Parts: sequence; structure tokens; C-alpha cells
Amino acid sequence: MTCSNSTEYHCLLDETFTKEFEVCKKWKWISKGYCAYFNTYGEGNIDQNQCNDSTHLVCPESAYFSKENTNYPACYVKNTTSTVSPKTSTFEVTLEGTTEVTSEFRNSIGSPISDTAKSKSGITG
Repeated sequence: MTCSNSTEYHCLLDETFTKEFEVCKKWKWISKGYCAYFNTYGEGNIDQNQCNDSTHLVCPESAYFSKENTNYPACYVKNTTSTVSPKTSTFEVTLEGTTEVTSEFRNSIGSPISDTAKSKSGITG
């Protein structure tokens, strides 16, 4: 990507810290201990957010130009999301009046997580 005139190349995460953006924007001062990010609202602009130093990665120790954000690895830690697929349930009514319920969930890597519960249903056979 080639930027023109008064803009500078930036590689920044978005405000949710889940997507990377390459943008040409005028640089901005970023405060010590903060990371630059690309705010996608409207036409988009460069904002700053507190650096997460719990990652044991390097956070900015002094104010810097936003285009230099790539010098600070802690500013590129993406938020991870975990999704759970919808639950499926199977009901089985036995002659003894016991209902067995089996539920299955799938975690974010597609492995099933199951649980089985038995309860008295009050149905007589």
C-alpha cells in the first residue's frame, strides 16, 4: 500500500481488537502506555486505548507517532472469541416413567461436550 501526501501507512487493529487494518491516515501522537487502533466508526480514524501489559509483551514507554505502533507487540494482541453451537437435546421416555435427557454442545473447535440427566417425568406407563 502506498500512501500519498500528508498521510502515513498504518497497520492497526480495530476497536474490538479482532481485525487488522492497513490504512493511510495522518499520524497522531499516542500517549505513553497506550496503543493506537483504527476506529472504524464513520470514515475511520486513529484512536488510542490502554496497552495490555499483562501479556508480558512490550508496551510503549513514551509517547510515539501512531505509525510506529508496530514497534510494540502488546498492541497487536487480538481478542479471542469462543463460540458454542446451539444445543441439541434428545428426550427418551421409558415405560418406568423415567425421562432421559441428553444434551450436546460443541465448543469452538467442534468437539462435542455432552451431559446426561435423568429425571422423574410423572408419566406412568
